[in-house]
Amino acid sequence: MFSRRDFMAKLAIMGTSVITMTGLPGWTNAAKSGILTSDKKELIVFMELSRELTGFDNLDANLGKSFYQYQKKYSNSEVWLRLLDTFQTTRFPQTSGPLDLTKAKLMEDPEVWKIAKSITKLWYSGWLSPHGDIPLSTRAFAYKQSLVWKAMKLLPKGIPSGQLWQNLAK
Repeated sequence: MFSRRDFMAKLAIMGTSVITMTGLPGWTNAAKSGILTSDKKELIVFMELSRELTGFDNLDANLGKSFYQYQKKYSNSEVWLRLLDTFQTTRFPQTSGPLDLTKAKLMEDPEVWKIAKSITKLWYSGWLSPHGDIPLSTRAFAYKQSLVWKAMKLLPKGIPSGQLWQNLAK
């Protein structure tokens, strides 16, 4: 377990996004203790929830931030906070407990479960609806990184190759 001083030193050296996405020991305590801002706490919880719901530990940090912002923006804010709170109170006290308990708790509230399923679909499909505020490059990257390709062990279909894709994905 990291001390608060160790955590803050790593935070300063590595940057918040690296620490929040790697699951370093002690990060949940830092998130709960008020060291991080509200949005950063929510992003940490969102990424951990995403790992639980998808079954993948190695989720892309940049994509996670985009998915977090998208999901938060298009979800009912009251239900969104209930989802995060339910997950935190069910999951964080037991840091490595059974997913079934967490899922069962989330399923108790149909509105919360609907958002949890939406998060899972978002990660697996990579589909961000073409609202005006989501750049094409983000949508293309989300599609390419969607978990369906990893689960099926296939390369993404319909992705341009070479220089065109590299420019689009930036």
